[in-house]
Amino acid sequence: MIELLGSQTSSLLGQPESGMGYQTVEVEIPSGVRRATVFNADLLVWEEEPRAHLAASVHERFAGTAGKAEVRMIRSIRVVPREPDVRSAP
Repeated sequence: MIELLGSQTSSLLGQPESGMGYQTVEVEIPSGVRRATVFNADLLVWEEEPRAHLAASVHERFAGTAGKAEVRMIRSIRVVPREPDVRSAP
């Protein structure tokens, strides 16, 4: 879990949401590209991290200390385009 920098948050605010309050992203770091979910454009959770601990109180507790060293390794964050909503015609 990583609290993003202001510039990273600003960049995400200009990109579409994947759903209400979150964005599915690809994050470029020195070792390659990893998938993650960013909640409210400021809290990045890696794809393999459990989501059960993301209650509001937990978010507040981790927000000030989450991933300070890791955030500096992020080279870019790109929102993954949503798949088109394919529904059968009536």
